[in-house]
Amino acid sequence: MDILCVDKTGTLTGERISLEYYMDILGNESQKVLDLAYLNSLYHTGVKNHLDDAILRYRQMPGRQEHFRQLEADHQKLDELPFDYDRKFASVLVRAGEENLLIIKGSLEQVCRRCRYVEYKGQRLDMTKDAQASVHAVVDEMLEDGMKVLALACKPMSRGELSRGEEEGFTLLGYLAFFDAPKKSAAAAIGRLQQLHVGVRVLTGDHRDVAVSVCRRLGLDTAQTLTGEELDRLPEEERPLRVERTTVFAELSPRQKVEILKTLQANGHTVGFWGDGMNDLPAMKAADIGISVDTAADVAKESADIILLEKDLMVLE
Repeated sequence: MDILCVDKTGTLTGERISLEYYMDILGNESQKVLDLAYLNSLYHTGVKNHLDDAILRYRQMPGRQEHFRQLEADHQKLDELPFDYDRKFASVLVRAGEENLLIIKGSLEQVCRRCRYVEYKGQRLDMTKDAQASVHAVVDEMLEDGMKVLALACKPMSRGELSRGEEEGFTLLGYLAFFDAPKKSAAAAIGRLQQLHVGVRVLTGDHRDVAVSVCRRLGLDTAQTLTGEELDRLPEEERPLRVERTTVFAELSPRQKVEILKTLQANGHTVGFWGDGMNDLPAMKAADIGISVDTAADVAKESADIILLEKDLMVLE
């Protein structure tokens, strides 16, 4: 192969992501945000990920087990709409005392787009342009530092079941910020692959600022980036050249990863794709060489041409 496409999390960064901050809309620590995020991660049955694992680990902390046990007992799950790559958030409906509460957790842009109000110190205020500006004031610096940031919102519900049309009119409660440090071995491995004339492309669902921050630390060229939305807007005649020149692709859906691979193949490249999860399956099948690891999901291993016994780019090199 002469081009290797990799996701960022777990390949260029460590396996274990940690939840660093759980905050209200102005960046102050908020137990309510952690509690509702915990319920969302616990009850949604879509594909679990490293971010959910990081949230759920809080129940193992000394002195916190009883708190989270009580939280679960007080909030029974009623319904859910699992995460998908169009909405980019997961919805969970729980019973909360006398009322039902719909909790959504996911992409900053997609969650904020569905919010009509913000909550601060128990007060609910309209989501004005000033409130939207304060979102960026709080989260932009964290994104530039390479942290993943999710938004959390909720709204009361009278019904005990959900439909897509009800995912509007939320109150933004705050944010969850995660950190996954770049792997020490990744920069050296990328350098060796480039010496072997194998170009590395990063294809991630993460926010562009996060992807750029991590890739810059690993010595990857971040001058040319494309988001999934920008990719979809590209005229057909421009796509081959733009994809050829781009190193970092961010905010992608599984479908868009496949489109990038096919464009690179049409440009004359032999393309490898490194994947380990269910959502990597379409891209692994589209690649000339599907690469996985022995700790990956079974379906990913079954569709791979190469299975590495250690999750390290140096092994592949």
